Amino acid sequence: MILHTIIDAADIFYKAPSTYTARRVQDVLLYGTEEADGFHVARIVSTDLKDYLKYGAVVGKVIP
Repeated sequence: MILHTIIDAADIFYKAPSTYTARRVQDVLLYGTEEADGFHVARIVSTDLKDYLKYGAVVGKVIP
């Protein structure tokens, strides 16, 4: 769906800003949220494609 408006699209489709924090595991950045039960991983950031295979199963999990 395309909207042609004179206002910014962010004003129509409000998305709360993410409150992710970063945690470094070896040479990989893991973004997620700090909760009472641990760190909830939301995404992986790396320039090495092998890291996505190695840490891909961690997304959505809780690490201490």
